[in-house]
Amino acid sequence: MVVGLVSLPLMGLNGWFGIGVMLALVLGLLWGFDFAAELRASPPGGRWGPWAVRLAAAPKALFGLISLGIGVAIVAWLLWNLFVARQPEFQWTSLYGLFVPLGLIVLGQRWLAEAVGRKPAVSNPEAAWQLRHDAAGVTVQDAEGSVRTLVWDEVEVVAIETNDSGPWGADVWFVLTGERGDVAWPMGADGEAGMLEVLRSRFPGFDDEAVIAAMRSTENARFICWTRRTG
Repeated sequence: MVVGLVSLPLMGLNGWFGIGVMLALVLGLLWGFDFAAELRASPPGGRWGPWAVRLAAAPKALFGLISLGIGVAIVAWLLWNLFVARQPEFQWTSLYGLFVPLGLIVLGQRWLAEAVGRKPAVSNPEAAWQLRHDAAGVTVQDAEGSVRTLVWDEVEVVAIETNDSGPWGADVWFVLTGERGDVAWPMGADGEAGMLEVLRSRFPGFDDEAVIAAMRSTENARFICWTRRTG
C-alpha cells in the first residue's frame, strides 16, 4: 500500500515509462535506506557527522510513520465496521483481510525503530570513536557523536588509564589533559594507528616504559607518560 501511495502521481503515465519511473522510485528508496544504515553504522567524523546521520535516516522514519499510520487506520476502520457501525460499502470476506494492515504496522514499526533507534552493537565498539589530529591539536568524537578538541600547546599531561573491564569492555584509554579540559579515546579507536609515534614526536621525554606497563595492566590504574615541566 505504501508503494501504491508512491505510485499515485504516476497514474497518468502510460506504458513502460510509468513502470520504469515507479521502479526507479522504489529502488531509490531501498538504496537510501541501505545508505542510511551504513552511515549510522560508521558515522562520519566532524561536527556535522551526527546531523548527517539523522538527515539520512529521515526518509526511512517518514515512510515508517506513514506505513504505521495507514495500518492502524485500516485496523481501526475494520473494527469500527465490525463492532460499532457497519458502513454500506463495507464487505468482509475473511480474516485474510487483516494481513495487509498488520503487515503495514509491523513494517512501519520496524522502519521507525531502525531510523531513530540506537546504533546496533558492533564487534569492536571502540572503533565507534573517531580520532583525528593535525598540526594544531587532536580531536575526538565519541560513540554518541560528542566532539572534543585539545590544542597541542595546551597539553599538560599525557596518561594511559586501564581498568578491569576487559576483554569485553574498553580497558585501555589514552588521556590528554590540558588547561581547558581533556580528551580521551580507547585503544582501538578509528584513526588511532600511529598515534603513539605522534605523541612521542610531540612530547620529548615521552615515557615508553609507562606505555609498556599500561599494556600489561589488567587492573584500575593510571600511568603517566609525559608531564609538562614548569619553572
